[in-house]
Amino acid sequence: RARLARHLWRMCWAMWIATGSFFLGQADELPERLRVWPALIFLAVVPLLAMLYWLVRIRIRRPLRGVTGASLRAAALAARQEILTPQPHRADAPRVMAQTGPSV
Repeated sequence: RARLARHLWRMCWAMWIATGSFFLGQADELPERLRVWPALIFLAVVPLLAMLYWLVRIRIRRPLRGVTGASLRAAALAARQEILTPQPHRADAPRVMAQTGPSV
């Protein structure tokens, strides 16, 4: 977890410097219609917001890992088994069983 948090911190910090340099530092190079300062400031700050979100998420993920991971695997397995089992054509039709003897 600490390694992932360190990676997030480094990557998002570098992305923030890049987006800040582009959207705020080079705003005079953008066309006049695209120089909406609130939007440029928002785009420059998005990496920091994403970093905060993911840092909080990886801190609380640990207690939820067993619950969500197991329930997702169980739901996927149930859905897969439901797809693989034959379904009746009508709601009131009985399930057709495989015949074991020769058909007449």
